Amino acid sequence: MFKWTKRYRIPVPRTFSPEEELMAKPSGLKPGESAPKSGQYEQVGPKGGKGHEVTVPKGTTLPPTTKPGSTYKLVDPTKNKSGTGK
Repeated sequence: MFKWTKRYRIPVPRTFSPEEELMAKPSGLKPGESAPKSGQYEQVGPKGGKGHEVTVPKGTTLPPTTKPGSTYKLVDPTKNKSGTGK
C-alpha cells in the first residue's frame, strides 16, 4: 500500500507497526491442514483468544474450528518418535 506525498506525487511505502504486523499475519495451522507432529493442539481465535484443545496424530487433518478465522497451535507435543517430528 502506498501513500502519495502532496508536492511531488512520489509513492512512499507504508510502514507497519509491530502490532499491525502481528495482526496481518495469521500464525498457526488452519483447519483441514495435516498435523506436522502428534500432540495437543489448542484453538486460537482471530483476536488471540484461546479455545479448546484437541489431540491429533501426525499426518491427520485438523478438525473444523468453532469460529471462523481461528487456527490451531501445538501446545503439548507427544513424548514419542511421532511427536518429535523426525
